[in-house]
Amino acid sequence: FRPGIDKILQRDPVTVIPLALTGLWGSYFSHKSGHALTTLPKRFWSKVSVSIAPSVDGATTNCKALQQQVTQQFN
Repeated sequence: FRPGIDKILQRDPVTVIPLALTGLWGSYFSHKSGHALTTLPKRFWSKVSVSIAPSVDGATTNCKALQQQVTQQFN
């Protein structure tokens, strides 16, 4: 959740659909055990999923509120 979200919503307050990618942490491409792509993978296939939350009005939200909603919704 970067401050660029706030800049986009200030310029054009569009509807936001919060998404979360799960199952990526610990894969061969993540930095969980150091630098990515430097250790042998512990598993061959990762179960990656995309979770979608209800849409949010862009005129009334910001970066911190979106992060809080996704954290509560998907953890």
